[in-house]
Amino acid sequence: TATTAGVVGYTAGAVTVNDKNTASTTLADTIETVTVKNAGVVTIDSGALKTLNLEGTITSVAATDATVKTGITAVDTLALNLKGVTTTAITADADVKTLNIASSTAASTVTTLTSAGATAINVSGDAALTITTLTAGPANKVITVTNTAGVTIGSALGTDVTFTGGAGADSVTLTASYTK
Repeated sequence: TATTAGVVGYTAGAVTVNDKNTASTTLADTIETVTVKNAGVVTIDSGALKTLNLEGTITSVAATDATVKTGITAVDTLALNLKGVTTTAITADADVKTLNIASSTAASTVTTLTSAGATAINVSGDAALTITTLTAGPANKVITVTNTAGVTIGSALGTDVTFTGGAGADSVTLTASYTK
């Protein structure tokens, strides 16, 4: 359970956001933006999610689209905005092909970031970002960083991933067979 710094006796609770059409196989989801600050486990179910704003201490975040919609395509680009986030895990829905991460104002640390469907991950912002384990799936071929404070990715990048660093002090781990 996450605890807010400086507040005695306060424990951040679980947050569940389910789109009103989440159980429907024919109606499109409608929730496009979710903002969470200091929480326990966060669960979001919306195929319309375009923007996820996170701040503070959060146990974990799972943003998924549990129900396949007939004739409706889920949003495939997610803006993940981090502001001083500390979390054990963030999972983006497998429909997300482009993950745009902005780490701004204060440094953020994500123990495990999972974006299994992402073909491209872009990182911007003015605050450092540390991702201990990045699980991006075999489709991920491009990681582009424009962040000015630096990005650290602790897990080894695939040999077919093109990494372009930004102006900050970026740090990545490469496999033994990686070539530039």
